[in-house]
Amino acid sequence: MMKNFRKPYLSILMASIFLFVSCNQYDTLEVEVVNKFDYSAFNTFKENLNVANNSTLENIITKINKNRDLTNGNVQLNKKILNVVNNEVGSNLSFNDEFLKLSIEYDYNVILNSSLDNEWISNKNYKLTVSFMEDLKKIGIEEAIKNYENTVLDSNLSQKEFVINNNFINVIKSLNYSNPNLFKVDSNLNARAGGWRCALASVALVAATLSLAGCATGVACALAIALVTAAVLAVYDLCGVRDEMEKTTNNNL
Repeated sequence: MMKNFRKPYLSILMASIFLFVSCNQYDTLEVEVVNKFDYSAFNTFKENLNVANNSTLENIITKINKNRDLTNGNVQLNKKILNVVNNEVGSNLSFNDEFLKLSIEYDYNVILNSSLDNEWISNKNYKLTVSFMEDLKKIGIEEAIKNYENTVLDSNLSQKEFVINNNFINVIKSLNYSNPNLFKVDSNLNARAGGWRCALASVALVAATLSLAGCATGVACALAIALVTAAVLAVYDLCGVRDEMEKTTNNNL
């Protein structure tokens, strides 16, 4: 009788243990696949920018401007920028000539629409970028970043898709750090550069470049693209960011 009495309790106990372990296993799996924004690339960019007299970005800009042929078009200049960045940080970024025709000189709509038409950017990231730009003008860079991140986290994205979006925020943060007035509509920088033209063109180039690059991992690729974009802004210097960048570098030393 005692033997028969124990069995139900033993069964219930074993079932409870099994249920508890099973739930914990699924909870663990769920935690492992949850996407979370990581700013390692941005932090590395800051560290490199703040190195006294040896800023990676300054070295890149100096090498790009050395023996520069001013008669060359966008493709050749953009190739030189890519080559210098690749050699400086050990990256292997490479894009076709059609993509390299895109320039900071272009309107952001031209950059985004060309990228969408050529399937360099997905429709999803196109919409995310446009929404980010609208927020940027209305509520500023910090809130625009928060809204972007929240939208991305609420979306059911693959790991590959999330890496692109995570890299986007790292590059935008890097540009904002090296050019503090780039995303301020009331700054002297934007006033003399035609309002938001430079800021939005920069955002569009970042989104298109990251989508086409398809970085499998975050830090190295995002850092390289941040340096490429920052170098483009400084070398073309149509946005008047060169002086601002030098001020930022000096202030952070």
